[in-house]
Amino acid sequence: MREPPRIAEEDLRACLQDQYDLSPVTLTFLPLGHDYDAGMYRVESEQGTAYAHGLRNEISSSKEERKARHAGKA
Repeated sequence: MREPPRIAEEDLRACLQDQYDLSPVTLTFLPLGHDYDAGMYRVESEQGTAYAHGLRNEISSSKEERKARHAGKA
């Protein structure tokens, strides 16, 4: 994805807090990759740790399903 996904930054921050217990200080969109349904962000936590976070334009049915996919079990 070459342009940021159409999601409000506040919603993305809330999702990172809810799903990963991560309070981002900075969110920087990275125009990388060839998947036009996904985007990458550099996320910096309050502790100064930097993370790469991918975001897809899809709907997941449950928190457990997302965790299983993340762990490679689905």
